Order: sequence, then structure tokens, then C-alpha cells
Amino acid sequence: MSGTANNNVSGSFYNLLNQYNATSGTTGATTIVQLPLAFVRSGYMYLASGYVDVTGYVGDYWTRTTYSSANAYRLALYPTGINMNVANRYYAFSLRWLCLALKSRDNLRRPYLSD
Repeated sequence: MSGTANNNVSGSFYNLLNQYNATSGTTGATTIVQLPLAFVRSGYMYLASGYVDVTGYVGDYWTRTTYSSANAYRLALYPTGINMNVANRYYAFSLRWLCLALKSRDNLRRPYLSD
């Protein structure tokens, strides 16, 4: 889920990144590619032309929230920061599943990345 209305909703990218203080800036850009998050800057493909771009530099991930019939929310990772915005659905961005798990130590439900 994405969009400011979903920032504090369990299962949203923002909520996950907020748990690790990785919502913005170069600190967030560094934290998100390290364990336990381990997001990859895999680039993207534009389906209309088959063009592949920015592999290894930018990581784009779709959320499950649409913005309109032609656009959806995405999470974009750059070496210098993180951005959550809207993109055209013709881009072939990666998907990353989020799960909820019961943490035995603090007994709280907290989002984490699935295997």
C-alpha cells in the first residue's frame, strides 16, 4: 500500500521502512539495501518498448495500491534517497511481498520481508 493515507497502515512500504528509520535521505538509501531488508536496485523495463534502464542504480517496486486506471504507487530506491510516488503502469517494476509476523521477543505484530 502507498499514499499518505496508508503510511501508518500495517503492510505498507512506508510503515516497514519507518520501523528501520529508512524513509528518506542517504541513511535510508543505505539501510534499505542492507540486511534484513536487502532491497535490490534492479532497474526497470518499459513494457511498451521493452527498454531496460538503470539496472544497479535504481530499484523500483510496485505497491498494491492503484492511483488511477493508468498509474499506481511505487517505491523508488536511489543511491542518495528513497521516493514513494506514482508511475505509469506500463513500467515493469519489481514486486516485493510483505508479511506480518509475531515477534516472540516483544510479542508485537510487525511487518517484515518474506523469503
